[in-house]
Amino acid sequence: MGIKKLAPKILQLPLILLVIASFLGSIYASLKHISGITYATPIILAVIIVFYFYGRKLERRKEV
Repeated sequence: MGIKKLAPKILQLPLILLVIASFLGSIYASLKHISGITYATPIILAVIIVFYFYGRKLERRKEV
């Protein structure tokens, strides 16, 4: 795997980790009723994460 294929994945990693951490944080906040965060927040973030990874899967399938 060359640098041209590895670099975009490395550069995307911080954003992916941030989104996953915010998802887990929103679950915690909704369970503890922190700052009025409801269960809708983790559900919306989960949908966004699923769509993102599904899009990446479709993109990868298109490349092959």
